[in-house]
Amino acid sequence: MIRANYLNVSAKKTVEQWKNINQRITKKIKGTIFEKWVQYWKQIAKDYTEVTISVKQEMKEKPFKSALYVTGIGLLGCCVTNNPNLQSFRAKYVQCANDLALVSSSVSNPVSVEHLKYVEKCFNTNELTPLRIPVVMVVLIFGVAGACRGKELHQLTISDVTDMDHALLVNVRNTKIM
Repeated sequence: MIRANYLNVSAKKTVEQWKNINQRITKKIKGTIFEKWVQYWKQIAKDYTEVTISVKQEMKEKPFKSALYVTGIGLLGCCVTNNPNLQSFRAKYVQCANDLALVSSSVSNPVSVEHLKYVEKCFNTNELTPLRIPVVMVVLIFGVAGACRGKELHQLTISDVTDMDHALLVNVRNTKIM
């Protein structure tokens, strides 16, 4: 009982000490740019607290929607952490080329052979660089979004995409005119 009372008195004393320290600091920074900076960060913390509370409330009201969002964010995180770079792409290419070399030419798929030759040509002509891979991904997303027909998307090559510094110019060949 005495120990609990001691802790209670000690906690009150500590809270009072922090209040006194906070008041002294507030008086020192009053009217300075540091005061505005502190107010800004306090407002940011308040805003994020409000958002967190409203998100928590919405998650309780709509659990299915929340589960979809959490799943989507988790999948996006997995995609970001497992996104291949140029070295891993090259390693996978070499592995596939070696696997195809072990298969007899009379049995191997000629489309696979041609595709591997095309990828090798792209490596040799520096068409596959770390900067070009995001360009190809943007073009693929662009096509999947419905801007290209399936055949048009299949016929796109890296040479059809031109980087214009502020935009990408995509040359779609053999397209139907509406």
